[in-house]
Amino acid sequence: MNHAHQDNPLLHIAANQLPAFDRIRPDHVLPALERTLAEARAQIQRLCEQRQPSWDSLMQPLAAIEERIQRVWGPVNHLNAVCDSEELRPVYQQGLALMSEWHSELAQNRALFHAIRNLAESASFATLSPARQQVIRHMLRDFRLAGAELEEPARTRFRDIQKRLSELGMLFEQHVLDATQAFSLHLSDPDDVAGLPPSVLQAARQRAKAQGKKGWLFTLDAPSYIPFMQFADNRSLRARMYRA
Repeated sequence: MNHAHQDNPLLHIAANQLPAFDRIRPDHVLPALERTLAEARAQIQRLCEQRQPSWDSLMQPLAAIEERIQRVWGPVNHLNAVCDSEELRPVYQQGLALMSEWHSELAQNRALFHAIRNLAESASFATLSPARQQVIRHMLRDFRLAGAELEEPARTRFRDIQKRLSELGMLFEQHVLDATQAFSLHLSDPDDVAGLPPSVLQAARQRAKAQGKKGWLFTLDAPSYIPFMQFADNRSLRARMYRA
């Protein structure tokens, strides 16, 4: 591992460990994700080369691969939702495209599909617990729904449709985020904030002060929106926040 990878906090998130959000920078995202996906592809290829796959040799490692990817991408996805920035957004978009490509590739990986199907048709399948058998059945179902059994050109067409849906979903998500950040409710009359707990009022006052305003400022971000909807006495203002 080179020096850049050693200093990348996204590559050093252990299981059951919280990410070091304060250390994650936009320039960490793509190197960490590209490295993790490259390792995952190599691991998947090795898993598919087994002649007699078992739960322990196929399904467990497969779950570990997905978990590893989510330990890298999950924090990035969260940061995009809670602290979107001009620096993070383009990186997130590129990362989302990589993740979409990965999921499409995995879902149509015929070698992996055949390996899991071989496990389902093996004698050892009957010895697995009902829960594990159901996991395998569901995975085979998901492969079929993702077009793993389609022939060309239908297979490529299906993958292109999935890619376009991912792009449109990302665009919609960005519009929602922009609209969320564009709205704020500035109040200066104490009667308008009746019913709100002191901690909520303090946060709203600090938010207003940060923008050079007096009174209280509420936004559609969850820490501001949810308590306002729960505790504010003013019904018309709750309706305004709800419609926003």
